[in-house]
Amino acid sequence: MTKKDDAAENTKYHLTVLDDSNHLKPNVHNDRDHHYPKPKLTIKPVTWRDAFYDFTQNTTFHGIRYVSAEDSVVLRRLAWFFVISLCTAVMTRQIVDRIIYYYGYPVTVNVEINFNETLTFPSVVLCNMNWFRVTEATRLGLYPLLDDMHNREGGDGWKLNLTMYNAENLNSQELLAKTSHRKEDMIVWCRWNDGRCDSDDFVPIFTDFGPCYAFNHGAKPPIRSSETGSENGLRLIMNVEQYEYMRGPHDSAGIKMLLYEHNEVPLVHDLGQALSTGTHTYAGIKVTVMKNLPKPHGNCTEGNPTHYYETYSQVGCRMSCKTNFYETMCGCRLAYMPSKNGNPPVCTISQESCIKENKMYYRRYMAHMCKCDLPCTSTIYEPNFSYSTTSYLDVDTVKSMLNSSALLERYIKARDTKAAVVNKYFNENSENIARILRAAREVEELLVKINSTVIKYTDHVDDTFDELISAWRKKKRVSSLQQHVCLKNFYRGVMAMDEATWSEVPRGYFTFVHTYEQYLNRLVFAVNDDPIQRQMLYLTMFEAIKARKGLALLALENCTQAFASYNRGQAIFNYPYKSFTELDARIIAPIQLLQDAVTRTPNVKRYIQSAADHLKRIDKVCDNMTDYLRHVYDKGFQSSFKMRAIIDEFLSAIRGFYRDRDFMLSDVYSYPERVLADRIERFDDLKSSVSETYSEMKINLNSLRKGVKWMITNLWPQFLETSNLLHDYLANQTIGWTSISRQTTAPRMEDILAGISTYFDEVRTRTQSLKDNWVKMRRQSLDIWKFILTDEDSQPYYRLHSDTLVSRNISWAQTNYTEFKKGVIAAMVESGFNLVDPVSGLDIELTESLQRLMSQQRQYLADNKIGTKFYRENFLQIDIFYRKLNYELVEQQIAYDIFALLCDIGGAMGLFIGASVLTVFEVLDLLGYQSCRKRKIVDPDEEEKRSYI
Repeated sequence: MTKKDDAAENTKYHLTVLDDSNHLKPNVHNDRDHHYPKPKLTIKPVTWRDAFYDFTQNTTFHGIRYVSAEDSVVLRRLAWFFVISLCTAVMTRQIVDRIIYYYGYPVTVNVEINFNETLTFPSVVLCNMNWFRVTEATRLGLYPLLDDMHNREGGDGWKLNLTMYNAENLNSQELLAKTSHRKEDMIVWCRWNDGRCDSDDFVPIFTDFGPCYAFNHGAKPPIRSSETGSENGLRLIMNVEQYEYMRGPHDSAGIKMLLYEHNEVPLVHDLGQALSTGTHTYAGIKVTVMKNLPKPHGNCTEGNPTHYYETYSQVGCRMSCKTNFYETMCGCRLAYMPSKNGNPPVCTISQESCIKENKMYYRRYMAHMCKCDLPCTSTIYEPNFSYSTTSYLDVDTVKSMLNSSALLERYIKARDTKAAVVNKYFNENSENIARILRAAREVEELLVKINSTVIKYTDHVDDTFDELISAWRKKKRVSSLQQHVCLKNFYRGVMAMDEATWSEVPRGYFTFVHTYEQYLNRLVFAVNDDPIQRQMLYLTMFEAIKARKGLALLALENCTQAFASYNRGQAIFNYPYKSFTELDARIIAPIQLLQDAVTRTPNVKRYIQSAADHLKRIDKVCDNMTDYLRHVYDKGFQSSFKMRAIIDEFLSAIRGFYRDRDFMLSDVYSYPERVLADRIERFDDLKSSVSETYSEMKINLNSLRKGVKWMITNLWPQFLETSNLLHDYLANQTIGWTSISRQTTAPRMEDILAGISTYFDEVRTRTQSLKDNWVKMRRQSLDIWKFILTDEDSQPYYRLHSDTLVSRNISWAQTNYTEFKKGVIAAMVESGFNLVDPVSGLDIELTESLQRLMSQQRQYLADNKIGTKFYRENFLQIDIFYRKLNYELVEQQIAYDIFALLCDIGGAMGLFIGASVLTVFEVLDLLGYQSCRKRKIVDPDEEEKRSYI
């Protein structure tokens, strides 16, 4: 039943209480004119159940009346209870979320672009990446201190023995003021809008990045800009003076730039932008104005001036807090921290160790205690960078703006100063110079040693060669005598024997045999002839055979004599030779060689014996021929077979002897003369070879001697001038490295270096040639002495004439060649011509060190020129300008107020439970009203009506 049906029904009936009766009667409401008596009212206690029931039946909280309906089934009431609970939970969650969001005090950011005719130009701070100038630090004697300060790790870099630097009371601000880069040198060219500006428009300030120079810093009123574009801003050409750089807290090269509001404190270290050299940087500025909300929606504050700053800023607040902390802990501050009337003072170098020790403590425990809110209004200058590389035309433009001669002078002075004081460069140069000076001293000593050694070697070679040639001449004379003896006294005798007998034995043998045969035939056919004629034939042939036999016997005797002469060494003749005596000829006879001629091989012996045997055969055949001749003569007849056998035997013996004779003359008895001739030829060749070797050695020694004399008297004094200059630089550093470089790279130095290299190359080449020739001379000498000392046939002559070794005064006849080889010659060879080892690598070390030094100095001088490379390493151009004359206003606004919260709550209630905000007040009213009253007057009709329903 709906509410509409209930209302309709109620218009028709109502319950009436009649007296004490409980009888229900219908009452028609249409009958308005009819009046019934009112029922009797009763007073009874009002329970929470009754109140809740009444509330559920009349509240705007939809659906809850179905839960409390007593006439409804339980399942329906449970279903409605579950649905209402679920919706109530979702609603509650949504309401709580909105309340939490409301108490988060959300804000919205409104971005608005505003266009102006003019805008305040930001302050511009420019910091060199390097803090110190090496020339000024060196001039003031502060370079060792600064180098040590920034050459150690951690806090130890500040714990120095300041007494040795006389810097006990020196602080970093004073150091930087004395040694930092000057704005007059850094700012080469400056333009603001269409007008000129200069270094006077920049003020020095100390920042957290070090000493810097600021444009439009603290100006009152600040400079404003009314034009856009790179031609209408601040335009700078800067020289970072990288040639002046030395060790410091930063290791980069260039400029660090920061754009900031003119009353702000610049945090260059954290917010600055690095600009590289060799570039043209365009910085188009974008301005953003930030407006923040105060609490509870934000943390901004209008702020009050701090103790150190007239205008509040968050950075200034934090800096003031940090200054107060360090003043409390250390009694001083760092140079970039604020002060008032000089308090707190800047920390000395020794006090900075306290700052470093407490820095971590401040970051961890004290920084958060500084309550520094953001300002409610702040301005941010955001540069948009673009870059281009410096062109050659830009370089030419910069050149025209500079005093190049003064810049070059400063550049060279800085480089010379670095070369003298920077350990990296000075140690490298000093080590090289020390190597050059050490090598020069050793080479100078070596030249003296080479000179004396060459003289010693020259004398040694001359003495060795003279002794060798003297011995050669003696042996040559002895060999010539031996050759004469063999040729004249032996072989000439054999040739005489050959002429007398050996050559005659086979002479006309064929005619002899033919005659013999003819005579035999004539004796046979002349039997009946005249007996006298026949006897004459017999006697003639008999004498002919006898003569042939006698000749064979004489030849046999000569063979025996020749063999005995050679075998015993007894001369056949005794021809005189020059000034030699007969005794010399007899003693000098090469008995061993002569014996070798006839006994050296079995084949020789066989041929000699064969010759004798053939002569004996001839003798025997001659006897046979005589006997057969007598037989034919007596008998008057002959046997052809017998005659042919005797003739063949004779021819065989003759031919055999003829062959043996040729062998004895060509291979046996001429052997000693041929051997001696070959020995003498080889001996002469040895002398020629050793003379040639000696000549080559003399040429090399003379060349070395002339070369070392030229080095000592001419070249070396020129080199000593440069050497002394290098020594003075190393000891005193009174002359700049540029002057040293000009001296050592002069053309004269090239000639000196080439002369040293050429000479020592020649020393090595000629020394190696000398060593090779000395080895060759050793071998040749050994061959000559071997020829001399191993000739046993000459020993009697040596003993007779007492030939001695000059070097050891030992008789040739008493010297053993093997011992001699191990002694004198070996010692001479092993101790000689060792020039290369003393030279070792000294000249190479000297020349290489000089070449390395000269190469470095050539490059050093080349780098002393102001060229494109110089400008790109040291210069940069910056254009700072507004891209548009507008600024972006970023403003915080309240994003969620109480009205929006109520709307969201009401919407959640209406969406999930069909209620509204008023429903909340109904519930509150129920609770409050029911709590206040305890009883109520009950209309019987109404109660009866409820009972009916």
